[in-house]
This record gives sequence, C-alpha cells and structure tokens, in this order.
Amino acid sequence: MRKRLRKHPFAYIAFWQLMVFALLICLIWISEIWDLPELYFGVASKGAGVFRGSVLTTAVLICAIIMVGNTYVQQKRIIHGLIVICAYCGRIQIEHDVWQEMQRYLTKRAPVAFSHGMCPDCYLKLTGEPLDER
Repeated sequence: MRKRLRKHPFAYIAFWQLMVFALLICLIWISEIWDLPELYFGVASKGAGVFRGSVLTTAVLICAIIMVGNTYVQQKRIIHGLIVICAYCGRIQIEHDVWQEMQRYLTKRAPVAFSHGMCPDCYLKLTGEPLDER
C-alpha cells in the first residue's frame, strides 16, 4: 500500500491528513470513556457522554472532509498552474498549439517591467572574457 500511495502524492498527503483526524476521533472517545478531565484535572465527573462524543466526532469528520478536499483542490491548482517553457527559444505555451514570448505573457498577467542584461556565463561564451561586475 505504501508504494501505491507514494506514486500518487495527492493520495499520500490525503492519507496522512485522514490519519491525523482518525487519531483525533480516537482521543475524543478515549476522553469520553475514561473521563480524562476527571483523571488529570480533578474536574467533577459527568459520566460517559455518548451524545457529546458523537457531536465532536461529527464535527471532526466535517472538518476532515473540508480540509482534505481543500488540500486536494489547491494541489491540483498548483499542478495546473505550471508554465511550460520552450527550452530553446524561451516562449511559453499558452494552449496546446499556441506559444507566446515570455515578456508578452508576463506583462499581460502581472504588473512587471522588463530590462535586459546578460548573465556572466553568457557574456563569457559570447566575448570569451569574464564580465567585469562593478
């Protein structure tokens, strides 16, 4: 089962989130059955609260569904938000057959301005001498 979960990172994360919520539910019922507040804090015993335990368990399950679902949706957005860039010309893939220059793409989607420069490695390749960085 571990290998199967590791191949699917979303399932792996969801599995461990659900394990944490399952542990929380176990703690709720252990507290209700053994009356932990009375054992540790000397609070007057209220007896086993099946209704209280059920309400808390329901609340934890609702939170688990919301948390795992939201995490899954956010991770899918991140994956779909990846930008495909041509390794040769540096253009960005907009759609299946549509490519656009990176500067035009970023200028339309973010408040950025571009300035051109040359990195030391490219300068060395072009001129054969190191870039004098002052």
